[in-house]
Amino acid sequence: MFSARTLSLVAATIVWSQTALLPAQNSYLFELSPSGVDPYIELTADTPVEFFAEDGWHTVAAPPQLPIWLFGTEYNMAAVGAMRINRNGHVRFGNTYTFAELSIARTPMEPIDGTSRVSYQHFNGPGGGILVVQFKNLRLLNGINGNYMNAQLWYYGTTGMIKMHYGPSSASNGSGFAGDRGPHIGVYHTPTDLSACLERVWLNGSPDGPQVSYDANYEFPALSGLPYEGTAFRFAPMFNIPEGSRKNEASPFRMQSNLVSERLLVDVVDPAGSALIITDANGRVIRTVRATGGLNTIIVDDLAPGSYLLISTSDGPRHAMRFVKV
Repeated sequence: MFSARTLSLVAATIVWSQTALLPAQNSYLFELSPSGVDPYIELTADTPVEFFAEDGWHTVAAPPQLPIWLFGTEYNMAAVGAMRINRNGHVRFGNTYTFAELSIARTPMEPIDGTSRVSYQHFNGPGGGILVVQFKNLRLLNGINGNYMNAQLWYYGTTGMIKMHYGPSSASNGSGFAGDRGPHIGVYHTPTDLSACLERVWLNGSPDGPQVSYDANYEFPALSGLPYEGTAFRFAPMFNIPEGSRKNEASPFRMQSNLVSERLLVDVVDPAGSALIITDANGRVIRTVRATGGLNTIIVDDLAPGSYLLISTSDGPRHAMRFVKV
């Protein structure tokens, strides 16, 4: 159990460097904000998470009512159990078929004193606002005295962007976070039966210049140490956020499900002069289909299991959404 305190609300200004986004072979692009560019601001007026099951999970009984879109999949936040927080530094969103996990530590942690806490806050704003989950003054399980870390996970409902943000930590980021025992940072997407890792963006190596792994597997290498205060890692989605969650960017099509085995069902709103293109994770065109208004059925049973992109070529800006062949 972590102690509860009432804190005042502080607004955060987010400033990013011009570091180029690294191209991902799945649904997200990655960017590093160097230490000090995006100052760490402690979450305030938060909701404390007091009780965890034996496996470390806490189910949020009344999750924030905002659209959650991860890997092109909407997670119904009105459902009890849709949002779960783990004291080891990760947050999971689930629906009937898949779940997505966002991790800022994924390392067994424990409180250091009465200031230690796990909490979250939903800031209202356009398109659903911002969800922030905070892990405050925690250390490695059975870690040595003086070892601690602070980190926050930010989810932006307007854009679907995710940010892992690091605050004050033990001196020189050492005291137990050395070698390969740094935090496990990234996002991944999997069926609820854990039969496969569908998509993943995971960091390893130096916190100041991490390597990015997009391999769809359950290998989760750690960073070689804890990021310094003010370091933030941003994961920007490549998929289109559906109409209603993003201003003035209505998609000309909608997929009935983005997890398919034989047939991909696509509702086309505006078919004028448009085609639907399927590309693989490397951007290679696999299939082109002429779109008609209403429901379109695309046979995909011959595709290899994996992640694909469906792209509309209608007049105006291109729109794309991710689907997974299982």
